[in-house]
Amino acid sequence: MGNVIQNSIVHNPQGCRVRINLSTTDTDARIIIEDDGIGMAARELQALSKRQKRSSKVDESLDRRHGLGLQIASRVVRAHSGRISFSSAAGGGFKTTITLPLR
Repeated sequence: MGNVIQNSIVHNPQGCRVRINLSTTDTDARIIIEDDGIGMAARELQALSKRQKRSSKVDESLDRRHGLGLQIASRVVRAHSGRISFSSAAGGGFKTTITLPLR
């Protein structure tokens, strides 16, 4: 979660608002971290999602601007049997949804 929040700060030097929402069901906890910043280009978001789904290994050749931290976050979430997804609205903003089993 720290990396996701830090990304909102780093990638929005003009500032943005960050909202964090936690909800639970009988079986899962869902954490949504969402900012109203500049967002991520569709092409970069698609590449991030492909890397996140395709690989359980971190691609060490990536730099921080291009999703290495988010790839590591994905790996940590999966290590806890969870799911993570990323989205970005056309007009800006970035949203990360983390779902973790309660048991």
